[in-house]
Amino acid sequence: MCPKAAHWHPARLACSIQPSSLVLLARVLLASVILLAFAACAPQQRSTGTRGGTWTATASETGSAFTMFTLPAGQGRLGSLVAVSGDDIWLTWFDEGKIGHLRPDGTVVATFPLPESHAGPYGLALGSDGAIWFTETYVPSIGRISPAGQVTEFAGLTQPATTLTQGPDGNLWFTEYSGDAIGWITPNGAVHEIPLVPGSRPGGLAFGPDGNLWVAESSRDSIARVTRGGSGTVTEYHLPKPVSTVERSPEDVVIGPDGNLWFTEHGASAIGRITPGGVITEFALPHPGSFPQGLVVGSDGNLWFAEWGANTIGRITPQGVLAEYAIPSAQGAPIGLAVGSGGALWFADTEGTYLGRLTP
Repeated sequence: MCPKAAHWHPARLACSIQPSSLVLLARVLLASVILLAFAACAPQQRSTGTRGGTWTATASETGSAFTMFTLPAGQGRLGSLVAVSGDDIWLTWFDEGKIGHLRPDGTVVATFPLPESHAGPYGLALGSDGAIWFTETYVPSIGRISPAGQVTEFAGLTQPATTLTQGPDGNLWFTEYSGDAIGWITPNGAVHEIPLVPGSRPGGLAFGPDGNLWVAESSRDSIARVTRGGSGTVTEYHLPKPVSTVERSPEDVVIGPDGNLWFTEHGASAIGRITPGGVITEFALPHPGSFPQGLVVGSDGNLWFAEWGANTIGRITPQGVLAEYAIPSAQGAPIGLAVGSGGALWFADTEGTYLGRLTP
């Protein structure tokens, strides 16, 4: 059974779609036939050179400013984004089945349509090979875009992958939300999987200072530590249960500058911290229903995140001091984040209306 969510989450959306829907299946199959017919003759890279409007605004904290870029209309919802050298931005257009490459001024350099337009590209990561790697919410494969623009897909997953991160071993590590598993894919495309506790619904994952993997188990309100030897030994650390019955739903996990693991709690509107020894501390956010996500470590040594339900970008220091920056757009629903040069934080809105940059 899939957990309920009040906010946009591709993995939950995919989980909620019933395979018995013949109408949806027919549409997907028809789109597949059409795309395959054109795949041989249509180039996978298409330059657009489109640029929208730009506006700036000062954040509530002195010295911080937003710069906003309007994205091309009609591309649909976004999944995630990543910033690479020179502040080039890569993002996933979830609805249209495309990967986009943008310049820092909002200009679209190129789009890469996937062979299956209903694949639902979501997670992104820059690989050790210099390529952009991505997950597909509706297809059990992981894709790669080479520096030359060639798109390759690798099958072999038991279930579709959601999040993706570069590991210290040179491989790409991923979670299978609907498959209750994590895994890794080598630069050559070989896939390996590690099962988790049934019903865990893993979100984000990160490597800890102990060399093990730490995974957010969204449906078990737990953070799991998975050893990298053999099949992987799983140890769960359950989040403290409040008096209310609100599901805490941990999602993103990153290693902080203090050597601890930090994570978002979607259901509880909080940021959490867990030590390698398993001690958990939670920091409540000011806005209930803010649904924090997109947790990253900034160049300033603090942790940054997007508050989907509050239309703000949040910051928390390793000591637990919070600050928020209201986004100067009525569109709301920010996703991301991605760390760029000069300490800039890049983000976008769920509906694909704008690309934003916050300069702390």
